[in-house]
Amino acid sequence: MTGWDLDFWSNHYTTLFIREWCQQGHWVDLGCGPSQADWYVVTNNSAVNILGVDFSPVALEQARTLSPVEGLEWLCADFRQPLPLDASTFDGCICSHTLEHVEDTEALFSEITRIVKPGGRTIVIVPHLYHHDSGTHVWHFTQDELSELLAQYGTIEHLEVTPSNDQLGAIVRLPDENDDN
Repeated sequence: MTGWDLDFWSNHYTTLFIREWCQQGHWVDLGCGPSQADWYVVTNNSAVNILGVDFSPVALEQARTLSPVEGLEWLCADFRQPLPLDASTFDGCICSHTLEHVEDTEALFSEITRIVKPGGRTIVIVPHLYHHDSGTHVWHFTQDELSELLAQYGTIEHLEVTPSNDQLGAIVRLPDENDDN
């Protein structure tokens, strides 16, 4: 049994975007918070399992309590430091409403490219400009700014602004051994 509102999360932009691109495999969610979208994706697709990583033990305890499903695990760690995870472990990475809080995006993407398999995908969702800013955002992205940042780390396969113009969603394919970059 879960404490999440199924109707709300089944139609939430974050959930729909992650579900569309996270179809199978072993994924890591950096800055997962209480894992609402992860819970929905794993609950509705047994071909996906997700490791949620967050520095907040409070958020992870909430996730454990409200999202007790098979295929969803958690790790309390500060992803601004090297994570206690092996290289090339994950098929993809989710950074949903995380990137705007991280001062050193270069260090974050260095860690993503270390733990995600070559050619893997990274799902990035951020607020568009100043939407949803609780005073904790280091970055306020326009579509062009997000595109410029993400292009440094791989091929942007998809980039969109929500119809309500409040979020940006992007898919970045990391380089693989056969890429010239």
